[in-house]
Amino acid sequence: MAAVTPSCMADQPSFAVDYEEPDDSGETDPQEELRTDFVSYYIDSVNGSDINDGTSRDKAWKSLSKAKSLNLLPGDQVLLKRGCTFNETLQVSNALGTASQPVTIAAFGSGDKPKIVAPDGSQYAVQIKNCSYITIENLDVSNHGSDPEMWDRVGFNVHLDNYGIAHNTVIRGIDIHDVNGRLWKGEGAGVALRFTMTKTRINYWDGITVEGCTIRDCSRNGIGFQGNHGRDAWYPHKRVVIRENLIERVPGDGIVVGECDGALVEYNVVRDCTDPWGDNHNASAGIWPWSSDNTVIQFNESSGQTTTWDAQGYDADYNCQNTTIRYNYSHDNKGGFILICNDGNAMNSYSIGNKGTRVYGNVSYNDGTRTEKRAKDKIWFSPSIHVSGPVEDCLVYHNILYVCKRTVKDQDKRFYYGNSWYGEPKSVSLENNVFYSENTDSAFERSGKGGDVLNNNWYMGINSASLISAGDQNARGTNAAFQKILDGASSPKQAITDAFLITKKTATATITTVDKTKIDIFFN
Repeated sequence: MAAVTPSCMADQPSFAVDYEEPDDSGETDPQEELRTDFVSYYIDSVNGSDINDGTSRDKAWKSLSKAKSLNLLPGDQVLLKRGCTFNETLQVSNALGTASQPVTIAAFGSGDKPKIVAPDGSQYAVQIKNCSYITIENLDVSNHGSDPEMWDRVGFNVHLDNYGIAHNTVIRGIDIHDVNGRLWKGEGAGVALRFTMTKTRINYWDGITVEGCTIRDCSRNGIGFQGNHGRDAWYPHKRVVIRENLIERVPGDGIVVGECDGALVEYNVVRDCTDPWGDNHNASAGIWPWSSDNTVIQFNESSGQTTTWDAQGYDADYNCQNTTIRYNYSHDNKGGFILICNDGNAMNSYSIGNKGTRVYGNVSYNDGTRTEKRAKDKIWFSPSIHVSGPVEDCLVYHNILYVCKRTVKDQDKRFYYGNSWYGEPKSVSLENNVFYSENTDSAFERSGKGGDVLNNNWYMGINSASLISAGDQNARGTNAAFQKILDGASSPKQAITDAFLITKKTATATITTVDKTKIDIFFN
C-alpha cells in the first residue's frame, strides 16, 4: 500500500522516517479450520503457584508474569481469578488470534473483577503489545505512583512496535481508576487508556472496539490515540468504535479520537471533570477528534468540563475532514457547547485543515458557566459556539441551545464567537437553530470577514430583538412550538428533557441524550 498525498499537501516535505510497507499479520484464511487444541491458562494470586502448569483452575499460576512469555494462538485464553488482587503488571505480547477464534484475556470464578495494581514507578498496569484478534475484558486496573509528575503514566496501554496492521482489538468491561499521570496537556500527559506505536515503520489498527468500560479518577486524559497524524504519511486507524463507556472525574480530555478514519463514538458519558489547575492555563474538551476523518460522534452526554481554557462539551478539531457531531446532549460545561477550530499555521506542514464539519440535532442546556476570567489572557470567555481559524464548509443546524441566566455580573453568555487562528473562518453557516437566552445581552460576535453567516434561525428569550439584529436576514423571533413546550413545564430544563431527550441504561451508566425521532420531527 503506497502513501497518497492529498493535493493540498503536494508541495509539503515528507517526514524524515524510512517507512516500511505494512503486512497483514494475523489475517484470517477463510478456508482455515477452527483450532481444537486451544489452551486456557489460569492465574490465581491466592491459591496458585508458579510451579504449576497453569492449565486448569486447580493448577493455576500465581503470578501475572507467567503470561509475558506465552505464545498465544487462536482460541487461547488467559484467565485471572475474580476476587484476587495482583500487585504487578500484566504484559501480553505477540498474541495472534483469528476473527473466529480470538485470543481472550478475561476473568474466571465469581466475585469482583480481578484487580491489577501496578507497582510504584510502573509505566503502565496493563500492556497489550503487537497483538491481533484479541479481546480483553472484565479487569480492574489502577496505576497510582508516588511521583505525580511521572511522564506517560498509563493505566492500560495498547502498543504496536514495528508490527504493521493489527486487527480487531476489543477492550470490554475494563474498570480503570486512580491513574495519577502528569496533568499538563501535551507530551508526557497521563492517560487511562491509550493506543500507541513506534513510527519506524507503518503501524495501525484495523479494528478497535472499546465498550462498556469505566474510567474514574485518572489524570490527565480518559481515552487517547497516537498514530500517523501527518497528511504526507497518512495511515489512519480503521473500524474504531468507542461505545457505552463512562468517564468521570478526569480533569483533561475525555475521549480524543486521534489518527482515525471512520471512527464511531456513541452512547458515552463524560462528566464531573475536576479542575486541579486553579488559575493556570490548561485546555480540554469532553469528546473530540484530531487528525481524523469521517468521525461520527452521536448520542453521547458530556457535562461538567471545568478547565481554565476551552472546556467545551464537544470539539471538532483541526486536521480533520467530515466530522459529524449529532444528537448529543451537552450541559453545564464551563467553556460552552462546542469548539470548531483550525490552526491556520499548521496548514503549512502536516494538516489538511478543518473541512466538512456537520453539527446537528444536538441539545445544549446551561453551557458557558465560566465564573472567572479565563486564565492566560485574563478575559471572560465561554460562548456556546466558538469557531476559531480558517474553518471551511461547516454547517451547524437543527440544534437547540438554551442559555441560562448569568450567575455573576461579567459572565460571557454569547451564543457565538468567531475569531482568527492564523486565519478567519472561511465558510461557516448557522442555520435553522433555536437560540434561547434568559439574558438581555446574549449576542453573536462574528469574525467580520464574512466567512461565518447566520440564516433562518429562531432567536428567543428576554431580548429576542437584539439577537435578531445580529445579521440574520431571515431571522425569526419566535417558535410557537418551542414556546409551548416551555410554557407547559415546571422548569425550562424539565421542558427540554421531556420534549427532546431520552434516558437509557447503558453497560456503565444511565445516559441522558437526544431522542433522534423527537428532535427530527420538531425541525422537520
